[in-house]
Amino acid sequence: MSLLLHQAGTEALSFLFFVGAFVGLIINADFPGQNLPLILVSCMAAINACVTRTPISTTVLLSTLTGFHYYISIMFASMTGFFLDPRPL
Repeated sequence: MSLLLHQAGTEALSFLFFVGAFVGLIINADFPGQNLPLILVSCMAAINACVTRTPISTTVLLSTLTGFHYYISIMFASMTGFFLDPRPL
């Protein structure tokens, strides 16, 4: 994943968002009846913040791009992904 980010630059963000949306769809298939947009945006935020190590800018970027304005839930998912990253702070 880091090689992809190093080589692709900003194009890799759309790939990370796609991976997050795919994981969100898998979670929604396992737990049907939940809030699908919240699951998708949360997974996109967590995966992007984990790989790029930018939780605050991920929150701003996703809320701006998606129009999903639950900032606290996006920030919580971003911070969770950021702190679950195995690399040291």
